[in-house]
Amino acid sequence: MKSILFAILLGLPVGWFLSHAISPANKRQRSAVPPSMQLTERHPAGIRVDQQRAGTRAGRVFSPYRDQVESLDLIQSLSPEQLTDVIQSGQLRKDHELDAAFQSLALADSGEALRLADEIVDTNTLDRIQSVVINTCVTSDPEPLLIHLQSVSDSRARIDLVKQTAEAWAVHDPIAALNHLRILQEILGNDDLGMVSDILERCSQGNFDTAEEWVLNECPTGLREDLHRGLLSARLRWGGEEAVNFILKRGDAASREFLRKAFLSWAQYEPEGALDRFAKLQNEPELQDAPEMMGKAAVEGLIRGSHKVSILTLQERLPEGEQRWKFLLGAVKGSVKANSRQHPDLAREIVTAMPESYERDQAMAHIAETWLKTDPAVLGDWLRAIAPSASRDVALSKIAGIVAKTDRGKAREWAALITNDNIRKRLVEKWAD
Repeated sequence: MKSILFAILLGLPVGWFLSHAISPANKRQRSAVPPSMQLTERHPAGIRVDQQRAGTRAGRVFSPYRDQVESLDLIQSLSPEQLTDVIQSGQLRKDHELDAAFQSLALADSGEALRLADEIVDTNTLDRIQSVVINTCVTSDPEPLLIHLQSVSDSRARIDLVKQTAEAWAVHDPIAALNHLRILQEILGNDDLGMVSDILERCSQGNFDTAEEWVLNECPTGLREDLHRGLLSARLRWGGEEAVNFILKRGDAASREFLRKAFLSWAQYEPEGALDRFAKLQNEPELQDAPEMMGKAAVEGLIRGSHKVSILTLQERLPEGEQRWKFLLGAVKGSVKANSRQHPDLAREIVTAMPESYERDQAMAHIAETWLKTDPAVLGDWLRAIAPSASRDVALSKIAGIVAKTDRGKAREWAALITNDNIRKRLVEKWAD
């Protein structure tokens, strides 16, 4: 106890001495950059980042993280003239240092940063640095960037840069991106409709009301109709429900053309909501063939993991009858198309739940034709195991007809499995030797 008390009493004067040895003035002189890497004056030439880095590392244990931080601190302390010098002299060998130098230069002089970026020969480095500079410009001062885009003579390079600019703007400030879309469109030229439509989608980034206002009020008249259709397509990719609501609200023929696509997009990730809404609108003329396509979209979403609702649960949201059977037919086709080897049970489960109907005949025939190409042994075992039915006979007839083109003997073997006596005898005799 006495030794502990003695240590405390001894530590008080030592602590006082150390606290006063570092004066407030000295504290203010400290910098994130080590003294050996600090620059005594700013001048356009003579800066050797590599030498200063080596000097500050001398005589100490190497620490990658500390050295990286100190290098970046040094780069950020340089003037625009010094940054230009170290970039052109090739001192910055590491990606993070070069990125930091271009970012700092773009904040101070974006025009110079863009000019130096154009001098980069390596394609991968050029793409990365252009992205750094563009992202910095759109968040600080975009005007030099727009001037630079207009000066790019190579049309392919100009298109790529305009796309990068639109994408960067869309991330940081979609409204500003749309406000500058006319300028970007003029840089590309009025005749490049596809590219302008692509830029419009990038700029909207889900803010479609603002984008539509630009199309209706700011877009050149000659492009307005086509760009409006492109914006509707973009809405589908961003969200089926939002697109459905928008299309129904507008009600015009041009918009209603996209109604079926909107439901298909919606069914891939939220099939319950899509089917509930569809059940109320199923008599709409644009949706006459939608149930089968929605079944296909729903099962593809299930396989991809976009949702986890079983197909047999989903089908109950539709009225019993033709609409429901068409939905299941589409689900069978979707599951077989996705990968019949990985999802055979899914297709079998769905078709087993279907009552005898034209749609079940089509589903069985589709499974038979697909699996005959990919795994005929599994197909044969399945057809032999399931209960006899008219749709099973349809599938067997389909298989026999395909096989008969190359092997009449095998075709007779398939036909012999048919339950219906008349059909079985007719086909066996047809392919008799």
